[in-house]
Amino acid sequence: MLELRLLGGAVLRTESGPLTGPASYRHPVALLASLAASSSYTLSRAKLIGLLWPDVSESKGRNRLTSCLYHVRQAAGPGTLTSVGGALRLEPTAVRCDVWEFDEAIERGDDAAAADLYAGPFLDGFYLDGASLFEQRMEKERHRLDRAYRSALQRLTEQAAGSGDAIKASHWWQERAIADPYDSTVASGLVRSLVAAGRRIEALKAADRHVEVLRQEFDAEPAEEFLALVRQLRSDIKVIGDRAATAGSSLPRFTGPSIAVLPLEQLNDESDASFGEGIHRGLLTRLADIEGLGVIARTSVDQFRSQSRPASEIADELDVEWVLEGDVQQSGELFKLNVRLIDAARDRQVWGREYVGVLNSDEVFDLQSDITHEIISRLQIVLTPERREHVDRSPTHDLEAYRLCMQGRMYLDRRSREDMERALRCFEQATERDPDYALAWVGITDSLGLLHAYGHADHEDVLPRAEAALWKALEADPHSGEAHAALGRLLGQRGEQLAALRTIQRAIELKPSYAEAHNWLCVGSQLMGRVREALEYSRRAVQLNPLSPEVLYNLGMSYLINGEHERALAEARRGLELAPHYESAPFLEGIILYEMGRFEDALRALENLSVPWAGSGPRTVSLLAHVAMGNDGAARESLELISDAGHLFDIGIARVALGDIGPAFDALESVRVDGPNFWESYWPTVGVRYLFAPVWDGVREDPRYVNLRSRLDDPASFRPGQPPDRSDPERRTHGEDGE
Repeated sequence: MLELRLLGGAVLRTESGPLTGPASYRHPVALLASLAASSSYTLSRAKLIGLLWPDVSESKGRNRLTSCLYHVRQAAGPGTLTSVGGALRLEPTAVRCDVWEFDEAIERGDDAAAADLYAGPFLDGFYLDGASLFEQRMEKERHRLDRAYRSALQRLTEQAAGSGDAIKASHWWQERAIADPYDSTVASGLVRSLVAAGRRIEALKAADRHVEVLRQEFDAEPAEEFLALVRQLRSDIKVIGDRAATAGSSLPRFTGPSIAVLPLEQLNDESDASFGEGIHRGLLTRLADIEGLGVIARTSVDQFRSQSRPASEIADELDVEWVLEGDVQQSGELFKLNVRLIDAARDRQVWGREYVGVLNSDEVFDLQSDITHEIISRLQIVLTPERREHVDRSPTHDLEAYRLCMQGRMYLDRRSREDMERALRCFEQATERDPDYALAWVGITDSLGLLHAYGHADHEDVLPRAEAALWKALEADPHSGEAHAALGRLLGQRGEQLAALRTIQRAIELKPSYAEAHNWLCVGSQLMGRVREALEYSRRAVQLNPLSPEVLYNLGMSYLINGEHERALAEARRGLELAPHYESAPFLEGIILYEMGRFEDALRALENLSVPWAGSGPRTVSLLAHVAMGNDGAARESLELISDAGHLFDIGIARVALGDIGPAFDALESVRVDGPNFWESYWPTVGVRYLFAPVWDGVREDPRYVNLRSRLDDPASFRPGQPPDRSDPERRTHGEDGE
């Protein structure tokens, strides 16, 4: 069957392939488009000659029409065009035409199908020299289809809003804005729909784009009503600072190619989701190893799971050039996987493939390797032999061990105690099946380390067990970026911060797009007083994982300790918008507001807030704000609650603020900055070194404060005294000379 695509361009496709491109095919396409747009798909020969060859004699026109018909019939078959007296008819039984499908969808009331079919204006970019009547006729058809499309979009936005589906409504409003970028009424609808969907930062970006389009194209401003909406939006999300800070555009852009690998769509509900999840994570793992390629972290791409947003829109939000999307089906031991690589800037697919196979380790890992190399080829990246070998390496020979490891990662991502313990069991079972499975040993290390860091496992053998698993991972794969990053975090938990930084830097050399490693480098650099480095690491972490509230918290803290308060506040609020229940974001907001002297705003941000890792931190900052405002009664009430909780740093700084200097230093001198719980040491370290200057100003000359600062400023203070069993990770992992 002949396929005629006229929406968004002009494509004539037969079983042998497309026939567009060469000038010799322009008239065949124009002929078919004219017939497709006519009533009953029929036009007289004389009419066709007048439309397509208006400046030639009648005899030449007949000859050219005959030649044109010959080309079409040769390519598509004799049944495509039939003669009806002195007219020609395009046979609908032999042709598939997107315009007809669009009209049929409109007629049956399926506006969503019609919108999906509308790839762009009718015959967009197609022209025929010297054929003004043809152009007029096609322009009329173009307007008809455009009006029908816009009406369908309007109905879709109204239906979605009426059903309370804010996400779907915002999607259709975005389609309307693309179709009519100059209409401020449409732009207002888009902004309001994005706000209703909880995507305020995107709403502000959309508003800014509309303002910019009007200025560039017409040197005009939107109506005052629209500008008032934008001002209200800025006020609602409390954006402070310039647009760059608000939109995150102060972050560095990728200097090379960048890609977002979206979660695979599961096409059959009864299939084991871990297969698709395993393929997705496997691709991310391989691509993150490639130097010069920016790969968005799983935490951020997972936000688009089960969403039907266009790839170009997702790419714009994540600031990448390429998107890999696909779907997977599984039936017993059989699977089918479809993947598509999208050039986001041009919103077109540049490569796609269907994989069908049997579930075994060879097929699963071979297809991961094949997809990775296809992406590398399309993005014109050249691998060194060493990188190629690591990209091609199968992580395990046991598919069940692989499934257990992927399941463990899914559990570990949830961060509850029960899920961390489930994750640990999965990783242990995976290593029982394959003792040389490096990533499963890393999983054991990560599970034990997180259980310890969250205070769920404080018995003495936790860190030694984590370390033993880590060395197993490095023995299985000395070039594993994940293993080196886990070793760095383990060293940090032991207090070996200098070695931790060096080891995590090595992890990034091995796995350049490992966002979590950049995040850990940021935290370690903060603890070591390397504030500019911390900021750069956090900016890179957000670039790779832009929708992670934890990463945004660290970026906000890095801005704060570098004195960039407005940007810090913008990032704290962006994190709160992404994850309204992430308690660290309002805590950081409260700290920043206190540092800015906005004490009442700080109290509102911190009201009734609990942040487990920071002890009594929110209540303590609230106490400091009350002291600054002269509310000693409220401050003393807070002190009682802080004292009852027993967190020594919070007690100490609260008493300093209230002038109880002796009891304050009794508490502060007992604070362990090298304590076994990483987060309990982080809060006092950051609090003393970078924050609350008005509180510390009164005691800076006190010898006990000087001693406290010396403990924090001396890197040796980060050593807990008992070194790891294998205390030279640099020699262990890099060789005798540390290279």
